[in-house]
Amino acid sequence: DLKHTRLDHFMVSDVGAADLEAWPWVEKIESMSCQDPTKDFPASSFPPFNSPKNAPRIPPLIHAAQHYKAIHPATGEMWNFHKGHIPGQVLDCDQPLIVSPPDDLFNVQKTGRDKRSAFMVCWMTYTINRAVLEYRKQYCTEKRLPKEKQEPKGGINGIDQG
Repeated sequence: DLKHTRLDHFMVSDVGAADLEAWPWVEKIESMSCQDPTKDFPASSFPPFNSPKNAPRIPPLIHAAQHYKAIHPATGEMWNFHKGHIPGQVLDCDQPLIVSPPDDLFNVQKTGRDKRSAFMVCWMTYTINRAVLEYRKQYCTEKRLPKEKQEPKGGINGIDQG
């Protein structure tokens, strides 16, 4: 007889959720690069691996079910991510990547909720761009790869620019 176990603590989605998701792990992160969030964490940071005690843990499942917004306090720019804003032609070889948020967007947040939002903006932007680059490596010729990045529909300030 196989018993069912629900493991909510491995996933993040709702920045307003209490401790039902893996947000306590995110809030314990002291520093994270938005340009490449993976570089700051060893592979053992991603459960279900056994990471050393007190080592940061990263939620292995991200459910992009909301519109995530994070403001950079120094510039006042709002960075956002919504899966519906990803351009439909993003896999086309000559299309630019999505604009990445400033590298310190996560690090400059003051509240737990703001860290949660910045975490989602950083990880989702990084993940989409990385997936596009991996796809293009396999299916595009090198000379057609774009050099510039594009803002997702809605722009960085949430104003529709297209």
